Amino acid sequence: MTDLTGSPRPSADAASGVRQLGLLLRRTMLGGLRTPVISYLFPVVVPTVLFLLTSQMFREVGLLPGFPAGGYVQFIFPSVMLLTPMTGAGYGPTGLILDATGGFLDRMQIVPVRLWVVISSRVAFEILRVIPAFFVMSGCGALVGVEFAQGAASMAGLLLLVALWAAAYSGLFYAVGIYTLNAQAPTALLPIALPVFFASTAVMPRALLPSWLRAVVSVNPFTYIIEAARSVVTGPLSGSTLAGGLLTALAVLVVSQGAVALVARRRLVP
Repeated sequence: MTDLTGSPRPSADAASGVRQLGLLLRRTMLGGLRTPVISYLFPVVVPTVLFLLTSQMFREVGLLPGFPAGGYVQFIFPSVMLLTPMTGAGYGPTGLILDATGGFLDRMQIVPVRLWVVISSRVAFEILRVIPAFFVMSGCGALVGVEFAQGAASMAGLLLLVALWAAAYSGLFYAVGIYTLNAQAPTALLPIALPVFFASTAVMPRALLPSWLRAVVSVNPFTYIIEAARSVVTGPLSGSTLAGGLLTALAVLVVSQGAVALVARRRLVP
């Protein structure tokens, strides 16, 4: 792994790298407090409002023949929970671009700070910023009747899937942002959440979708992550469904963050 200069330097030990990661993560999280609406409030407010509205507006849909057991509230909850990382996903990449174009990363050459530390601190931020939303959403879900089939174990499994999806989904925004070095590019990608979310089983089971949409749903990776989350929350827990969701999330993570590493080496390393 190279440092930000791309030239040979004495390698920092693991403890130094972890300390640098912690410092950069702290800087990013504190920076988010200066613009809390998009950094921290969007992942809480938008999915929570969407969940409360849709769970009540479409409650009767859960009574249709062929609808999964548990009703619509139980059905939509895992879907909207996985929407939290997708809300405000452009904030972190925009900050990294501003660091690159504003000279901050150039100053990091003096330390030196490894490139993997910079990227890892941003991925960690994407995960940590959705944790408050997770617990707010869980509380709202409990108020309207959501039940976790395995209690704390179900909550832990859902949180794991949300964290993996946060790291995986954000990679697209970082890759495009670093490649273009345009601070507006990540924000311009935000609408992509709509087709990803609605062209899946997020709001309706496969059996109730038109045939052409079922074909689209079957190739959307988000579908398999949602179905794994639904299995964890509502049950019965299916090992194959859970494995499929976890492997899909990991595959998207490897592809997206691999793209980030590739473009970062080309665009951020002198």
